[in-house]
Amino acid sequence: MMYPIISQIAALGRGRVIGKNGKVPWDIPEDWQYFLDTIEGNPILMGHKTWDALKRPLSVSWQGVVTHSQSFDPENAVTFASVSKGLCALREQGGEEVFVIGGGELYRQAIPFTHRLYLTLIDEEFEGDVFFPQWGEFSRVVSEKKSSGNGYDYTFFVLERGDEFPVRELGFLGDRPLVQG
Repeated sequence: MMYPIISQIAALGRGRVIGKNGKVPWDIPEDWQYFLDTIEGNPILMGHKTWDALKRPLSVSWQGVVTHSQSFDPENAVTFASVSKGLCALREQGGEEVFVIGGGELYRQAIPFTHRLYLTLIDEEFEGDVFFPQWGEFSRVVSEKKSSGNGYDYTFFVLERGDEFPVRELGFLGDRPLVQG
């Protein structure tokens, strides 16, 4: 059986901020539509807090939720007590590509198994308490599209593992380095 590639999709501000107090600290309709269009019809895996934050069903073929709560029983989703069990089940769904959609801890634990990143980099400082992991090994730029809206400048990147990605030139280092070393 050919397994699908594991991809992650996220929007982040400078310093790799992806959330604060259980919410995304920006409102960019174009990015939300990009997210929905990218994951549509594909299997997804998310954490319990991401499930709670979405507040609406997604148009996907399968949804998995990693949670520590034994009583959590979401409608139209399968729960897993560990990231590794969730990732195994995600890959078993087949197809060409499966997605990890957050949050921060799930992104961090899944990054060693991830082949592709769909990142919207927002050129703005945000206060946050959840951060995307370092992604220095994802250096091959598959596509790049600059855009702006709702008072923000941002760039949609699709990255794959490869040569060094020029994170320093993008201004996304903040006080948390993106690459180790």
